[in-house]
Amino acid sequence: MPKPVRILWDAKDSPFLSSGYGVIAKHLLPRLAARYGPENIVIFAPVFTRDRTEMFEGMKVLSGIGFDFGEEMVKSHWDNHKPTFLLTCGDWFMFRTIPQLAGNDEILWIHWGPYDFLRMPDAMVQNTLKFAWKVVPWTQWDKQHFLSHGLKNVTDPIPLGVDTKLWVPKARSELPNVMASVGFREDTYNILCLGANQRRKYWYEQLEGISVFRKGHPEIPVRVYFHTWSAGEHDLNQLAVEAHVDDIVKWAAQYTMSQGGLEERQLAAIMNCADVVLQANQEGWGLAMSQAQACGVPVVFLEEGSAAEIVQFGASVPSMGADYTQAAIKPIPHPVGVAGALEQLLPYRNQRSEAAIEFTRRNFDWDVVAAKWIELIGHTLMPEHERYSMYIPEPSERLRAAAA
Repeated sequence: MPKPVRILWDAKDSPFLSSGYGVIAKHLLPRLAARYGPENIVIFAPVFTRDRTEMFEGMKVLSGIGFDFGEEMVKSHWDNHKPTFLLTCGDWFMFRTIPQLAGNDEILWIHWGPYDFLRMPDAMVQNTLKFAWKVVPWTQWDKQHFLSHGLKNVTDPIPLGVDTKLWVPKARSELPNVMASVGFREDTYNILCLGANQRRKYWYEQLEGISVFRKGHPEIPVRVYFHTWSAGEHDLNQLAVEAHVDDIVKWAAQYTMSQGGLEERQLAAIMNCADVVLQANQEGWGLAMSQAQACGVPVVFLEEGSAAEIVQFGASVPSMGADYTQAAIKPIPHPVGVAGALEQLLPYRNQRSEAAIEFTRRNFDWDVVAAKWIELIGHTLMPEHERYSMYIPEPSERLRAAAA
């Protein structure tokens, strides 16, 4: 008799957190639990859960022992919970132990994630992802780039989702306190930036683009709310000074960020106060993009990468070259292109796109995403699991009786 589906999920963060990975777990895993049973969805949250086991909607949340991705605990959790497969999500290029375990047939590993760069060395991709049972890309861009490295284990894409019941358009006239809290006004061009304070986000070039736009349109008052840590891999306060936009930028309260950031409902309210979302860096997905589109808000996005598969209402930015300081190459957004995209969207201030809302609802609702996973598991993964004997079957009742 085939074994039931049991999934060990590892995407760094607990579903209790408001981080991107936490939000993904919060929405997807209960839907999988409704199909396979909460006892068969085991959550490994190594970054923010340590020294204890918690419960989330009937699912166990296992701990790690440090602040990294928790690879040293994967085999122990595998042995103790005996899942059908380990499902990791998001970044993958830093994995070392998981590919080795999979290559040694000690675990079955599936990775769901992006090709988050312009180009990568073949060895970086092959030496990691060829050991996965399946690589499930987020977008067609990701799929084509994974295939370009010779991977034979790539499936059709399954996108990240968005809660289309929460991320909905709402008149900002109903949100005066939210508007004021982030420094937006009805008479200003309100730009919202969301994303980690990481060097590979190229926030300086985007701030410089805002500066170029201001110089070209001195008659347009601009306000920027930046929802991230101002101190991180960059001192964003200093970058804003150097880009000459420090007088119009408001940062998220650092205490709020230290306590896990804002909840989705709070971010959805801020989203509805924005005229445009600026995220002109190459993201694997960019949750802020699909969340903005669910609210009908336009997005400024980078031409290179998968954003064009997500954004129906917005303007693209070309790169001005690539960052060759690391082996995995990232494109750098052109500040003049950022200014041009902001100018292109200026006539649409406080307007919403019904087409973007409907597209997002139809393609990226979490129910749609969960259905794609259930189909992949039921039609591809479990038949292969049985056909290729990827598990040690339990002895039959006849053999048990004979051995008694």
